[in-house]
Amino acid sequence: MKEKTMTIDPRYNMKFEPVKAMKATGKFLNNKEDTSQVFRIMSALDGGQSEKNFQRFKTTQTGSMVLAENRSLFEALCDRDHLRSCPEGSLGRAYLDFVTREGLSPEGFQAEIEAADEEMAHISPERLQLRMRIRHAHDLWHILTGYGRDTVGEVALLGFTYAQTGILGFAYLGTMVGFKAKREFEAMPVFACFKEGYEIGKKAGWLIEADWENLFHLPLEQVREMFSIDQPVKYFGIAERAAERDLELRKELAAIAA
Repeated sequence: MKEKTMTIDPRYNMKFEPVKAMKATGKFLNNKEDTSQVFRIMSALDGGQSEKNFQRFKTTQTGSMVLAENRSLFEALCDRDHLRSCPEGSLGRAYLDFVTREGLSPEGFQAEIEAADEEMAHISPERLQLRMRIRHAHDLWHILTGYGRDTVGEVALLGFTYAQTGILGFAYLGTMVGFKAKREFEAMPVFACFKEGYEIGKKAGWLIEADWENLFHLPLEQVREMFSIDQPVKYFGIAERAAERDLELRKELAAIAA
């Protein structure tokens, strides 16, 4: 009798798994520094959109080069000597300044990805390569859009990211975090910033196909112009207050934990 062989689907998750997403959301809302939960949410609510993005990416000039050369954006972001050699005001220097100021690192971000413990053994190497590339570009998207790491800035960036990727998980998470932020960031236009982020993202060029490794040396403003990224006027109007309130909330949580 012939044994049955298991067919392995090399594509991204093609399902919607709302229960998994809800469980991860609860954990993330209790600790927004637990980025691993975000990855679980996105995988659970992908519904095949990442597969569509991959099929589009591989037909672009940058996409075909990135896949053929097996590039790793993670490795490029870890090359601090190269980033330090970029001119003042360049994208590469802005990224290095940003992660240094915020106490971040690509290595730490990679650890959060691995902590999510996603089922990715079946995904083809090319698809996994693109998934990691998009994820490690997160802080580059922060820099290009101008959104800070305060909660309102993150909500706005989720709107932008939803417009760029089409992945429902970003809209869902932006909404859930937004409702919590409405209570914590009183009188601030949280959802107006989310909407503005979405509109900017829809108008902008497709950042998924950005040739990051060859953009680091260019002036930050030139890269913004290349991708038609508008200034987030609504967010900039409350950015300073949002950052101050975010710091207050962090101190309150630290005092409770002490």
